Amino acid sequence: MRAPDLIYTSYPLPHLSLLVLLLEPLIWAAPLTAHATGSYRCPKECSCLDTFVDCSHRKLQRVPDRLPRWTEILDLSHNRIDMVEESFFRGLDQLSSLDLSGNRIEYISSSVFEHTPRLSSFVARKNRLFSIPLGLETLRLERLDLRSNRVTNVSVSDISRICMAKHVDLSRNDIHYFPPVAYAAPCRTTKLDLAHNKLFHLPATSFSIFRHLNALRLSKNRIESIERNAFHGLNYLSSIDLSRNRLNSIRTMTFTTLVSLETLSFHRNPLTTLDDGAFWGLDKLKILNISHNHLTKVAEGWLYGLTFLDKLDLSHNQISQLDSSVWSYTTHLQYLMLNNNRLRRLRSRSFNGLKELKYLQISNNDLDSIDANATFGLSALEELDLSSNRMAFCIEDELALQHVYLPQLKVLKFTNNRIRNIPIRAFYNFPNLKVLDLSDNPISTIMEGAFDPLQLEELYINTKFLICDCKMEWFAIWILDFSELSRNVHAFCAYPDKLRGFEVNDVKLESFVCEHKSPQVIINTHPTSVPNGLMGGEAMLECAGEGAPPLAVYWQAYHNGRSRVIGQDMTTIIHSKSSKDVNGTHEYIYSKLFLKDLVKDDDGAYYQCLIQNHYGTGYSQHALLNVREKPRILNKPNHVVLLPGQNAHFTCSATGIPKPTIKWKKDNGYDFPAAHERRLHLHVEHDDDILYITNVSLADAGVYTCQATNEAGHISESASLTVLESTFGELLDDRTVALDENVTLDCTVNASPMPRIQWLHNGTLLDLNSTRVSTERNLQLLLISQLNENDQGSYTCQIVVGNEVISTKTVHLRVETKPPPRTHYDLDNICTILALTLFAILIIGSFVILVIMFVCCVKDRR
Repeated sequence: MRAPDLIYTSYPLPHLSLLVLLLEPLIWAAPLTAHATGSYRCPKECSCLDTFVDCSHRKLQRVPDRLPRWTEILDLSHNRIDMVEESFFRGLDQLSSLDLSGNRIEYISSSVFEHTPRLSSFVARKNRLFSIPLGLETLRLERLDLRSNRVTNVSVSDISRICMAKHVDLSRNDIHYFPPVAYAAPCRTTKLDLAHNKLFHLPATSFSIFRHLNALRLSKNRIESIERNAFHGLNYLSSIDLSRNRLNSIRTMTFTTLVSLETLSFHRNPLTTLDDGAFWGLDKLKILNISHNHLTKVAEGWLYGLTFLDKLDLSHNQISQLDSSVWSYTTHLQYLMLNNNRLRRLRSRSFNGLKELKYLQISNNDLDSIDANATFGLSALEELDLSSNRMAFCIEDELALQHVYLPQLKVLKFTNNRIRNIPIRAFYNFPNLKVLDLSDNPISTIMEGAFDPLQLEELYINTKFLICDCKMEWFAIWILDFSELSRNVHAFCAYPDKLRGFEVNDVKLESFVCEHKSPQVIINTHPTSVPNGLMGGEAMLECAGEGAPPLAVYWQAYHNGRSRVIGQDMTTIIHSKSSKDVNGTHEYIYSKLFLKDLVKDDDGAYYQCLIQNHYGTGYSQHALLNVREKPRILNKPNHVVLLPGQNAHFTCSATGIPKPTIKWKKDNGYDFPAAHERRLHLHVEHDDDILYITNVSLADAGVYTCQATNEAGHISESASLTVLESTFGELLDDRTVALDENVTLDCTVNASPMPRIQWLHNGTLLDLNSTRVSTERNLQLLLISQLNENDQGSYTCQIVVGNEVISTKTVHLRVETKPPPRTHYDLDNICTILALTLFAILIIGSFVILVIMFVCCVKDRR
């Protein structure tokens, strides 16, 4: 059974009425023959065809009475009905489609749906409903359309009602909140349209109940924020439309649970920030639309995880540059739209990694520069749109596209780029090009062979500025030979005056004549290369040309794959002068570019002179300016004094442009005794060149020179190697001396030339001003008188050359204290002493006894 809207569309109302009139006898007979007895006839306000009852556009204020029981499709749209009562639908148990669109309905009785158990399509758009009708939960609708009503709130119970419909359209209402449903319930909805409402926030699990949802439309709301897990549980969702909202940023992992999502749109939001990993987890995403936002750059971080992305629309943003690494995660991208941004330059490898890209649109930017290798990696590109930029030089300058090779390109759109001249083989790097659009360019000259070796199928040119002289005759013949191309070529002459306004197809071949002086710009003097400009010096480039006035000249430089127009400043001076012929119809111009205080990074480049008039631009040959810098020694070698057997090394580093090479000399020659004995080694460490000599001998002594050389000059620095023939005297050894005695330490050195000697006591320089310390023979002898305990310890003799100690010897001095004098006793004296001692003990003992007896007697008398 066909849906009501399709049937209504297929049979316009006048034709349908005529058909019903012709078949009226059969229609009135139908209930009696095809339907059960007692069925109602077709209402007089409506027209009927089979089981379709069409009551639309009748200005009805209520539902007709006694609708036929056999009605399956009922169209009551575009009337003035304001209420739907259940009595109108009694007995319509066969009804499958009901259309109430375009009425004034504010209320629908819940009992209506009790009488329509087979209803599968319910359309009530463009009414005045303030809520979702009750009773829908009893049906299994395929379509529920409540678009353009006045629904403001959606309750949890409302969600249970709409869940019974597969396709739900609640767009263009006033819904400001869509509640998350915490409990699990069966839900049949596969498509939900909430566009053009007033939603401002999407909380977590907002749509979790719609587990079978396939498409979700949320465009034209007021959404400012989306919580993480807002789309949790939507494992079958393949499409989300969030366009025309108020999103400023997308947080990390916002969509991570949408494992089946294939299409995502943020069209017309004020997005400025996309966090790294914003789309992580969208492994199946194929189409991402972020057009008409405020993004300023394309970042590798927010593209992370979009491995199978097929189409990316970044048009109408504020993107100003593309880095070579941003596409590393989107290697399967086939369609990329970057039109209407702020790109001024395509850097080298701007599309690196996009080996499967087929369509690239960069129109309506401000591009005026393409670096060498800017299109590197676009080997599969089939269509390129560079329209409405400032890229005339890419076509006019024969060298501009020499690094741009697109073997599979079939369609090139280069409209509105101010192209005036098309040189020979301008598109030879696009061998498979079939469609070339050069419309809306003021083309004045097309050189013979401009489209070789192409086999074009479509060519678009419209210009009113052609110079129709003898150089254009070939084009008129070529157009005639390829008539299938001529239908889109509208080229009119502007010169000479007699052919002005004529289309080139209409000009006779004998009329293409070259005059003595062509208005086209001709370069007569090309700038000459300067191979050896010096850093800090000066350089001058000259250029001259002629053509129809007025002529303008300017210079540009091409450096590191990028072109730039040269402006005047303190170190850059452009002087130009011009003159005209007697008639004032031809002008000659001369220009000089003077560069002062040359700097490598700023001035070393290819230079080109451009002379322009109304008929096009003349491009000079490229002149190379090499800025050289004379070598400068950064790390000078130092003088070295050593003893035989020690190791010597000299270090030298230099800078300059180009980087200088370093060579070593000995005594102004290349004879190194150490080299013959394989004791000389050269080593580069960091930027230093190091000369090593091991186990030096007297033959190695001399002057060693570091010489740095490049194309701008050379410079050298020298240092001497002095080898001392030296030994310490044998008298310098460890000593043990008594207290208050004198000591002499001998550090005799046999060396030539004689070095300086210094003494250390216990690691500290010895104080030679002490009255007990004296030296002789240039400090070779150290004398210390009246030794005390503080004088003992280590004494070091050092041989010093300059500030470097080249040899040392240490001895230890021990100071001993004198033993006390010894006393000698003979045996007689010992005996005498013992006798006297015994006698003294007897006398003392007798005295003690007498005292004790006296004390006892005194006690007894008492």
